[in-house]
This record gives sequence, C-alpha cells and structure tokens, in this order.
Amino acid sequence: MKILQVLDWLRVGGAERLVTDVCRVLRAEGHDIHLYLLRPSGNDEELALTEFGVKIHGSGLRWHYS
Repeated sequence: MKILQVLDWLRVGGAERLVTDVCRVLRAEGHDIHLYLLRPSGNDEELALTEFGVKIHGSGLRWHYS
C-alpha cells in the first residue's frame, strides 16, 4: 500500500517522533512510504529515513533524493 505522511518538519517533538517511528514500522511491513515535509529539517533524520527506504519529498530539503 502507498502511504503519504505530511509533516511540517522533522525537528525534535512528539508528533515528529511518532511519524518517524510509524514510517519505519510501515516500511518494515512492506508498504511504500512517502513523507512530505513542508520545511527542511536540517538534521540527519531525513537521511536516516531514506536509508530505511522512506521516500521524502518537499521543497528546500537539505538532502537531494531520487
């Protein structure tokens, strides 16, 4: 199943932690996970999620994903 999560950014916080944990669990279950960030986070969590197989979209991201 394709799943899109939309989040303002990935700074430290409860909602951000929940979304990243859910993305990892759903990806591990074989789902196609996309995360749309409204603002770049400027931290390594974005890169860590892509290495786990989560596709990140948004404008002005620190990392460039294909």
